[in-house]
Order: sequence, then structure tokens, then C-alpha cells
Amino acid sequence: MNYLRIMMSNTENNNEWFAEWFDSPYYHLLYQHRSDDEARAFIQTLLQFLQLPLQQRLLDVACGKGRHAKALADAGYFVTGIDLSPESIQQAQTFSNEHLEFFVHDMRRLFRTRYYHAVFNLFTSFGYFSAEHDNTLAAHAMASALLPGGLLIVDFVNRQPACANIEAHQHEEIEREGVRFTLHRSYTDQQYIKQIDVRDGEHQATFFEKVSAFTPNQLEAYFLAEGLVTLHLFGNYACEPFDEKSSPRMIYIFERPV
Repeated sequence: MNYLRIMMSNTENNNEWFAEWFDSPYYHLLYQHRSDDEARAFIQTLLQFLQLPLQQRLLDVACGKGRHAKALADAGYFVTGIDLSPESIQQAQTFSNEHLEFFVHDMRRLFRTRYYHAVFNLFTSFGYFSAEHDNTLAAHAMASALLPGGLLIVDFVNRQPACANIEAHQHEEIEREGVRFTLHRSYTDQQYIKQIDVRDGEHQATFFEKVSAFTPNQLEAYFLAEGLVTLHLFGNYACEPFDEKSSPRMIYIFERPV
């Protein structure tokens, strides 16, 4: 299939790279291998630790195609998923039922304040924004969605191993369904940057992923500023202790005081 007949774009001139890239058919094609089983295993491990009472209301912020939200709903909760991408939400809505709903929504805007028992922001779905104020707005919206005593779970890539991985895999070529993706990875003190060059037949396009390269203290500070308190910090999807030098993830558990 020639995806550029569906959508022609070059996000290098788009200040909000994520708005077009995440809604592109190329994004879904490139990452089609992401495992629902992996997402479900992480959710099961996380829920076993959190011990949230069943039937509570949960919010999945930047839910993508809904794989984590579905796992939460299947575990016995009332779950809402929100994402900026209409394409992702359209796919996620195939899972909708009386326990699971999805909406197109910008994570920088308030959504159902003081309503949820827990809010989840998973798989490095924060820090997309070039303006510091936008990151602050997103943190504020997530914190504001919590009931008193509610929990916020933020899962983000850990800086030191991420930079080492980028250095080891600076360039990569992937072909999916006749579309060739050439990936160029780099980082600065402020950002992880992935340039995605797409060749689809005779057509070409370039997209970017740009995510803030937070240290643990920098990430935590956004949520402490919202009055949340840190309960736990895990280092991987098995919820094992965090080590700044070796842990692949930073998984923070915050609480909104009663």
C-alpha cells in the first residue's frame, strides 16, 4: 500500500511534531510489532503492587491505541483513555464497552478534575513539548484529574541507559509492507531525537520524535510542584528497584494527599 496516497506530510515544519506523526499511518506501521502481551504483563505486575480496589475509575493519559487501557479494564476497573491522535482513538474504540471509553483529548488540557482514583501515563508519553510551559500544563492536568488520595503512575525512559542505547544504535533501517524506514537517533542534554526518513515507492517524507531527556529529579519535580508526594520509584516493568545507571525505566508512583 502507498501510504503517501493516504497522507502526504513533512513534520520538520510542524512545531508540534507529535500531532502529525502519531496520527500518521506510518507511525502505526513502524510500531505495529509492539506487544499487547507485554503491556498486559506490566499492568498485571503494577496492579498487584498497587492493590487498587476493583471498580475504581482509572484514566490512561496518552493512551495510544489503548493496549494498556484495555488491560486495566479487563482487570476489573472503569477506564477512560485519552489521546491527541484521532487515528489512535479510532482504533482504540474497537475495544470500547461499559467499562472502557476513549476520547480525543490534548493532555495539556484539564479532563474531569478530581474524578479518578488513579491516573496512568505510560511508555514515555510525557515531555513531548518544546515549551516548558506545556510540560507544566500536562503535569497539572494529570494531577488535577486525581481524587484526594489518588495515585499517579508515570513511566518514562531512564536517561543514562537511554543515551548509551542511542550511541549503540544511531542508525537503523527497517522495512515493513514495502515501506522503508531509515532511523537516525541522537541526543542532547535536553532531548532524545529520532529522525524517521520514509520511502514509500517513489515518495519520501521525514518525521521526527523529540522527547525531553529528563533526569529522575527533573521528571519528579513537575509532579512535586503540583502538590503530589512520591511513594515509589521502580526501574523496570517487573517493578524492581531503580538504579540510575542501569535501570531502563523510571516508573514513579505519586499520591495526591487527602
